[in-house]
Amino acid sequence: MFGRRKREEAAAADAAREEDRRVLFSKLAERPDHVCPFLGLAGERSEYIEGISDEHRCFAFGDPAPISAEQQTRVCQERGYGNCPRYLRGVLVIPTEELEALRQRRAPLPEPVAPPPVADSAGRRRPPAILLLGLLVLLLAGGAGAFLMLGQEPPVAEATPSPTPTVAPTDVPSPVPSPSETAEPSPTPEPSPTIPLNAITREEIANLLADSLDLAPATDDYYTDDDDSPFEDDINRLAEAGLTFGCGTNRFCPEAFVTRAQLAAFVARALSLPPATQDYFTDDDGNLHEDNINRIAEAGITEGCAPDLYCPDDTVTRVEEELSRILEASP
Repeated sequence: MFGRRKREEAAAADAAREEDRRVLFSKLAERPDHVCPFLGLAGERSEYIEGISDEHRCFAFGDPAPISAEQQTRVCQERGYGNCPRYLRGVLVIPTEELEALRQRRAPLPEPVAPPPVADSAGRRRPPAILLLGLLVLLLAGGAGAFLMLGQEPPVAEATPSPTPTVAPTDVPSPVPSPSETAEPSPTPEPSPTIPLNAITREEIANLLADSLDLAPATDDYYTDDDDSPFEDDINRLAEAGLTFGCGTNRFCPEAFVTRAQLAAFVARALSLPPATQDYFTDDDGNLHEDNINRIAEAGITEGCAPDLYCPDDTVTRVEEELSRILEASP
């Protein structure tokens, strides 16, 4: 009698915990911009998927209220994490292999100063001035500048919870292109201690590059998932110019946030940088854009995020480190 009651109480407690978890997922589904795909939600965010796949490398809560220590422990146990950090105000992605990097505080970067213009010379290719100016304005202005440039109102940090990056699935197109002409890979979300609101999406980068480079109108519709994007034309212009190869078969993932690796690809293609003569970083081995990362490193456009590190899966928010040196370093 006592054993049965204990089992019933344990079952009721498990059911209550599961219901609590489903409530959290429901809250996330109401705010799709803040959903991490690794949460176990269906692709269309309509239901919860049972089980754990090999891709479940992170876990996040979109509710702005802090979660309890019991919830944190349960999540770590269920997801198989042996080393689990505390959540920051209920919004944090957990890639276990990046915990040490998260604990290291980086010194703020100095504001880049554009050098005086260099005269053109024969055989020397100068990067498009409009492109560089637009990128620097975007970077120096931060998230608010990006939204204003796109004709939108910037978000207010106090009124909205920090977003968790969405992730673009990887599917290398066929035929297989060269390393510098491959589809942008799936970025693994890697948060900083405070996740800012000015992350840049792929469609925003497409808009900036297409306008700055004055790309010709596209003659074809290259992707099926950008029909609702206000920048669909810019995305197609970018694809036709060979500056992007999407995130999968007929897909561009316009709302996915841009990673540092993807940014390296955009810059290397836009500037037609030559192949590098050495491997500059140790944390990009096997990354789809390792070749592009080495190209911008050899051109002096980036020095990485730390000695011998590039942090390729970081979500791009402030990219002065990558692009502020373009004016003085581009060939």
